[in-house]
Amino acid sequence: MGALKTKEIKLFVLGIVAILIAFGVYFSRSRDSKDMPAEIGKAAPNFSLQDENGHSVQLSDYRGRYVVLNFWATWCPPCVEEAPSLDKLNRRFAATSPSRIAVLTVSADPDWAPVKLFVKEHDISFPVLLDKRQEVPSIYGTYKYPETYIIDPQGVVRQKVIGGYNWVSADALRFFDGLLQQGGSPGDI
Repeated sequence: MGALKTKEIKLFVLGIVAILIAFGVYFSRSRDSKDMPAEIGKAAPNFSLQDENGHSVQLSDYRGRYVVLNFWATWCPPCVEEAPSLDKLNRRFAATSPSRIAVLTVSADPDWAPVKLFVKEHDISFPVLLDKRQEVPSIYGTYKYPETYIIDPQGVVRQKVIGGYNWVSADALRFFDGLLQQGGSPGDI
């Protein structure tokens, strides 16, 4: 009876190992590069979302410019606090370098109503796209808001800022001025 029990245990263990290997093969093949979160030094995942007028906007529409891609929501206190400085940054570059740097934001709100109200109340000038299902932030690996990616003209992620940030601080403006002057990354933001 001991030999039979040992054989059953070996078969059971072998079955478990086979299942684990099968899952490993399945998951390694089912994840391709578009499912991976955005990484510094790698191509930023492209996406298409609608703006408040129903126009489809893709990240690739901004190719050739630096993009400040910000994920936010109206229900997020750090996002609300950060928005005025992000708007000032947008206004600054819209006036001086519109073909070189753009601010693009993706709201994770459930619908347009709170976003439109927020934009109106705060006189926001930056473009806002809506992602009700939070699919794009998920693709980027963003689960806490706000989170911002600096993407170069070739579509490569160069910086990632987690949490609220003062986008018109001396350090931030020096960083962006360095991008415009050098055409490269002047260091961390």
